Amino acid sequence: MEWADLVGYVEPASVIVGGIWAYWRFVFQRDRYPRVTLTPRIEQVARHNGERVVRVSVDVRNDGTVRLIIPEMWYTLRTLRYGDRILDGGPNLLGQPVFPNLEVHRRPFTHPRHVYAFVDAGTTATFTSVARLAPSTHLALVQVNMRYRDPDSDFHGAIAVVQLPVK
Repeated sequence: MEWADLVGYVEPASVIVGGIWAYWRFVFQRDRYPRVTLTPRIEQVARHNGERVVRVSVDVRNDGTVRLIIPEMWYTLRTLRYGDRILDGGPNLLGQPVFPNLEVHRRPFTHPRHVYAFVDAGTTATFTSVARLAPSTHLALVQVNMRYRDPDSDFHGAIAVVQLPVK
């Protein structure tokens, strides 16, 4: 067999190898789910008649290659006030201290009329809310949870704790 005879096999073989590579790269290895990082924050923006007004926000970073659809995202805000005792949370809280004052429970970041929010692949979106806290609040803990659209997935969550200024 001579080189000229092999040329007739090289072209079909390269098409087959290229097709296998393209299927592997763009279909089989394609991300089916977004890769998400949640970064919650709390900051005091004002004091009014002694009460504290805080901004609760979360950066949602989508490091995946597919759009993140967020049907539901909410936060819970708990506080530790001056004079509260710091108690051990036990096994349910993995030994973390208890923040006994429930200030906000499952408040959504988006209006219920909105069917969903989204974050495009490779971008970050910030969602914000405002809450009121007691004047004696010393520490604030925010827990942010986000439910995925995929019924097989549960939720994604993150926690942040901040010490509020004395004045």
